[in-house]
Amino acid sequence: MTDNYILKAVLIADTLAAPFDSLSHGHIKTYFREINSYTDTAAALKNSMHKWKKPGLYTFVSQLTVISAIMGGNRNFNAADLLNFIKNSPDIENYDFKFLRYPDYLTEIMCTSPDFFASPGTKKIKSDFLPLFTAVMSMFIPGNKLPAKDIFNFCISLTSDIEVVTYSLFFTFLTSMINETDPNDAVLQACSSTDDFFNTNQPFIFSSGFNPDGFITESGKLKSIMSDIISSPGKGEKTIIDNFNKTSKTPITRATIDNLCVIIQYAAAIVLNDTNPSAKTVINSVSLGGSVHAIAVYVSVLCALVSGNDIFAGEKNLTEDLINRRKILELMSKISDGKCGINCIREFIEDEIPLTKKALEEANAKVKKTKIKSPKKARTRETQDEKLSRHVVESWTKIDKARYKKEKTRQNSGDNNDYEN
Repeated sequence: MTDNYILKAVLIADTLAAPFDSLSHGHIKTYFREINSYTDTAAALKNSMHKWKKPGLYTFVSQLTVISAIMGGNRNFNAADLLNFIKNSPDIENYDFKFLRYPDYLTEIMCTSPDFFASPGTKKIKSDFLPLFTAVMSMFIPGNKLPAKDIFNFCISLTSDIEVVTYSLFFTFLTSMINETDPNDAVLQACSSTDDFFNTNQPFIFSSGFNPDGFITESGKLKSIMSDIISSPGKGEKTIIDNFNKTSKTPITRATIDNLCVIIQYAAAIVLNDTNPSAKTVINSVSLGGSVHAIAVYVSVLCALVSGNDIFAGEKNLTEDLINRRKILELMSKISDGKCGINCIREFIEDEIPLTKKALEEANAKVKKTKIKSPKKARTRETQDEKLSRHVVESWTKIDKARYKKEKTRQNSGDNNDYEN
């Protein structure tokens, strides 16, 4: 079985990076300078306190990673079972997303509308983390055979987005190869394996309700950009930006946008450009700004696989300061030892409910305490009637009438002068 250092790499990167997601690089540097611990980002959020995430507490990414690992260890690749685990989990009052914390769009739909996935081919949903879940699922399968068709079926049960499915297959192939060969070679082999899968399984893909041409085109583009990144060491981000801007109507200047293809390309480029991928590589990626949550998690997984050990062993505080540390790490050890049956998923969900409730209470308290400044009203010139109204009173006296008459005469004479000019 796979050592739990992979799961720990996801856990710590997820917990460390999630609070910084969507903040700009400059904003992060201004408020926090150096990131080396779980950080409360409230000071940087100002009027966006709804984005606040409890420091030290892992999110839906680690939660679904654990569930994916247990499913893989039990050779269960059925997306319907995953949906049922979520659907049948206890509800939390005034919260729509069950036990899952800070979910992305796909996960939100899995919680609120699980029946939406009943009819295949109708849901083109983006997801930055589905490739992670499929890769983890395949890592923990007993034996060495990677069930590519099962992974494909799992993906298309949740989304019909060609990019998401293609990159899920690619990242699953990559994680099965990168710890056994040179990282550059592993990336190219994973691209070739992805391309071969779509080319050699066209009847299977047709029978699944999809035209394989779209997948073949996307895997070809993936192979091309990854080859360019490898052939231009140190220029990965520029290569990704230039490639993206060739077809995009909205040019980009950084490779930290919320786009799954760019996220995985950039994560791979960061790791390939580092001669000694380590915890520092992951920590540095958190300050990049933009979609740092996904970027840091993918960088962490690849760093752990390349190094072949616990990359956070030297960062004691990142382990010791985790909320629910003892339980979650014990569970990950059990998963790695192959001692977790499907019932472990239900037990895990039950343990997560109180943590999610507590996090919600703290988040709501933060939002209530935040004074939202109302936007300033634009100043406008008073009309003539508005100016005169300031001289109107409820009970007219001779002095009031005189003031009103004087103001009206003054304004009328001013208007006449305007016309004369």
